[in-house]
Amino acid sequence: MKQIDYRQYKDDELLDVERNINKQAFPERYKQLCDEISRRKKLGCFNLKPQLKENEFDRDYCRRSEIIFEFSTIPRIC
Repeated sequence: MKQIDYRQYKDDELLDVERNINKQAFPERYKQLCDEISRRKKLGCFNLKPQLKENEFDRDYCRRSEIIFEFSTIPRIC
C-alpha cells in the first residue's frame, strides 16, 4: 500500500481526513494519521479543535461561555 506523508498536510486537512477516513478499510493509514496528529500536539504546533459534526453539541463551549439574558418592558400608552 502506498505510504501517505501526512507531514505535508495542514492541520485542518488532517482533521478532515480524520473525520472521513474509513478506519476499517485503511487501519494503517489511520494509525499514521493519528501518529502525525499526536506528534504535532506534543510539539505544541497543533492547535485546531475538531469541528463538530451536524447535530453535535459542544458541552465544553457551553461551560466556558457566559449567557446573558436581558429583558425589557415596553411602556403602554393608553
